[in-house]
Amino acid sequence: MWRFFRGVSLSGGIRFVLFCLVFISLFAGILYSTRFTSDLWNFSLIPLLFRAGIVLMSLVALALGCWLLIRSRIPEYMKNLALVLSSILCLVLILEGIFTFLPRSFGTGIPLAERNWLAYYWRPVNHLGYRDLEVETPCPAGIVKIAVLGDSIVAGHGIKDFRLRFSDLLAEHLGPSYRVYNLGICGSDTRDQLKSLMNFPVAPDMVILAHYDNDIPMPKTAPYEIILSVLDELNPEVRFIVDRSFLANYLYWSFFAPGRLFEKYVESAETNPFFYYLDKEILALHQKDLKAIQNYCENNNIGFLPVLFPEMGIYIEFSKIIVNQPLATFFLDRDTPVLDVYPLVKSLPRNQRTVNQHDQHPSPLVHAIVAKALYGILDENGLLARHGTSPKYNE
Repeated sequence: MWRFFRGVSLSGGIRFVLFCLVFISLFAGILYSTRFTSDLWNFSLIPLLFRAGIVLMSLVALALGCWLLIRSRIPEYMKNLALVLSSILCLVLILEGIFTFLPRSFGTGIPLAERNWLAYYWRPVNHLGYRDLEVETPCPAGIVKIAVLGDSIVAGHGIKDFRLRFSDLLAEHLGPSYRVYNLGICGSDTRDQLKSLMNFPVAPDMVILAHYDNDIPMPKTAPYEIILSVLDELNPEVRFIVDRSFLANYLYWSFFAPGRLFEKYVESAETNPFFYYLDKEILALHQKDLKAIQNYCENNNIGFLPVLFPEMGIYIEFSKIIVNQPLATFFLDRDTPVLDVYPLVKSLPRNQRTVNQHDQHPSPLVHAIVAKALYGILDENGLLARHGTSPKYNE
């Protein structure tokens, strides 16, 4: 360090030290400012722009530091080394600025890029909290009302344009005589969905219940606990960077976390919903919850149609055998028509079934396939004609 400053004049050395202090302060400001950008449900672009401004000032400070280095009288090899390091740091800052605004769906709600995705695309949200158009009360006379219940699949996690969800595609093909309400709530289970139906201000003529394997009663916090436990395995210094750097956070969740999450998911009976379906008592309770929704519909003269979604990733065959087949048998034994999505998507490559390689929610293609199949089974069982006209499905 002494050799570095020996060839620099006192004023130049002071200027360089001041530059280092300013740059370190700016870099710390970049990391610290992340905490103001992570409020998911009260998103504002201003904190991201502020953060980008600090990144830009850091780049300017870095350029000034390089200029001071070039003008200094230190040995050439030290200049070259410092300039190489500055170039690397410059690249990191540019990427940090880009990744500050990058949206990416991971299916967990935890990564910073996913919070960007939700902030950019999770709309519209009506006054009831559903990702759907506003609910007209009372509904105009002569309109057939269909309520779609479910979790994040129904809400359309990973689907940028809400109009590409199966509920909205079905509504488009049914025409203006029908109104399809999307009551999807991320993380909800069957009991939550019954409450949503009972509290909905419009009495539907028909209910479509979209079922997924994690709708069975299980600890609500289990999925988030396993995700956070992967972060807790990091040493404090790495965790600090991952939590505050958009670039490091994106790289971590894209390349390092998936493998560890896979291991924890397989080995943990608490967080893997398949284990719950193998427990006869828990499965019986779940079937009782499903029966409660069906009974509510029957008691209120509401048509009822369950839709069984399989896991769209590598566990698709497991969910078919462990989840969908027993539930399909359960509904058919009750003389209830059921739509099993597995046969419709099993031949699709995984990258066409899922939103992306990190988010296993159904892709827009799967939603389109389900919408068409839904229309077919509704028409086939006379549920459309029962409520009025039976419009033709337009490709």
